[in-house]
Amino acid sequence: MIVGNMKESEKFVPSDIELSEQMAITQEDAEKDSSLLSGSSLIFLANIIISLTGFVLAGILMHNMPDYVYGMARTLQRAVAISTTIVLNGLGNALAVHLSEKRGEPQQTSILIIATTILSIFVGMLFAIGFFFVIKYLFKTDISTFLTDIEVLLSLFLVFPAAFLVSAFNHALLGLKRVKENAIAVAIQSIGNLAFTTLFVYLGSQTFSVIFGLGVASLLSIFYSLFCLRKQLFAFIKRKKPFRNLWKSYKELRVLLSFSSPLTIAAICSQAIEGVTILIILIYFNWGHVALVQLAYFNYVLMLVIACRIPQISIGKMLLPHLKEYTLNDAKKQLHRAIRFLLFIIIPLNLFVGLFSKELLQLLAIIIRSKGFWLESGEITITALLQLLTIGGQSAAIYYLLVSSCVPLKHPEINAKIEFAGLVANVFLILYFLPSYGIRGVGFAYLISYTFMLIYAIISMALNQIIRAQSIFEILGTTIVVNAILLLNYFIKFALLWRILITAGTLALCFLVIIRINKKDVILTLNLIKHALGRKGKQEQL
Repeated sequence: MIVGNMKESEKFVPSDIELSEQMAITQEDAEKDSSLLSGSSLIFLANIIISLTGFVLAGILMHNMPDYVYGMARTLQRAVAISTTIVLNGLGNALAVHLSEKRGEPQQTSILIIATTILSIFVGMLFAIGFFFVIKYLFKTDISTFLTDIEVLLSLFLVFPAAFLVSAFNHALLGLKRVKENAIAVAIQSIGNLAFTTLFVYLGSQTFSVIFGLGVASLLSIFYSLFCLRKQLFAFIKRKKPFRNLWKSYKELRVLLSFSSPLTIAAICSQAIEGVTILIILIYFNWGHVALVQLAYFNYVLMLVIACRIPQISIGKMLLPHLKEYTLNDAKKQLHRAIRFLLFIIIPLNLFVGLFSKELLQLLAIIIRSKGFWLESGEITITALLQLLTIGGQSAAIYYLLVSSCVPLKHPEINAKIEFAGLVANVFLILYFLPSYGIRGVGFAYLISYTFMLIYAIISMALNQIIRAQSIFEILGTTIVVNAILLLNYFIKFALLWRILITAGTLALCFLVIIRINKKDVILTLNLIKHALGRKGKQEQL
């Protein structure tokens, strides 16, 4: 019996070769996980810079502009951002995925980058012309006071191609796994935008100061990106008959466009949600002063909500090239860990913003001291809108992380279908709620539509077997709890002490009961912090 047991146990003793193979696999996984952590940390820091410079810039603009001028200026700025995402998000993600597969081949990567560059400039000029006519007929009175038509057109020819090129180069750097350079390029554009927009504000450009500032800042970011991509650019120039290779780059561009078509549809629908919202507000309030004031409220609150989505943006960008390196089962495990980590961050963040929104906005109003004190006069409306958009933001952050993973998991069509359904639902909901609740109706519409999109995404991913059942339970459990608490606070208005106690209880319920944090979660969080500080953490697998 003893001999038999010994022989039986010997079957489970791995050989030296098997042990070395397991160690090699573990080391490889650890390096990939370290890459995800360090990359997410850098993108996180870059997005922190974007938010901080955005807050400072918003304070400067609100301090020097009446509410309706601020509404117009921010709407112009958001229009550029929306246009950039529509054109470059799908193509840029496709570029990042393809470059991640060919980053060891400078000549192949150079063709892809050149093709995207040419398209960005061409489409940017078309958008500039189209946007010029929109501005001329919608905002003619304001712009004609300090700019001629030629000056407006030239400034748009600067900002649109430049913004498109920045997005293209940022995706290229991300696809080449040059995350540090990508973060620096983003920081250059953000800090430059703050500096030059402030300069143009004090020079008297008023509404168009945001366009001038963004254009100049984008040029600085482009120069830095060109320096970082000089190896790929020189490889294209050194090729024999480089101009004939433009035709080859056109063929590569067709491949990218074919791959990115569902991503582009998804980007159009995603940004159209915000764009159509702005358009409906303008139409409903007759394109007048009241409409611009409502847009001022909406853009101010949206800035705060987008800041709360920094963790999702940071992790989502790194997941795009990261999940390509894993098999399906391992990729599902990586996605599960990314979802858990995102929940650790956004749950306390959204609880704080949603439950203490009034105190937060009062603090910001004191700091900014807007011209005419329009923040104080719209405090009730802004507070209610922030509470509602924060509830929708809880669902939106998880939803966008999920659909970001659908691209490397080879199901980009899921993103396109859900975004289109969400766009249609959001339009009808806004049209239903806006007449009864005013600008707060937009908050109700966003809340319902993003909850619907999250559930749709979970069902689609479950049917395609690209998400774990445990991930579904944790997402639905925490989302229901957090959104229920925030909704109750919106209608009941809890006292300050009750809100503090409710926050502590909700965090305990989510983290200890639903998610059930463990040692690996703590190590992952500590590693991310250490990577953000430039130190190496424990090589703990995600």
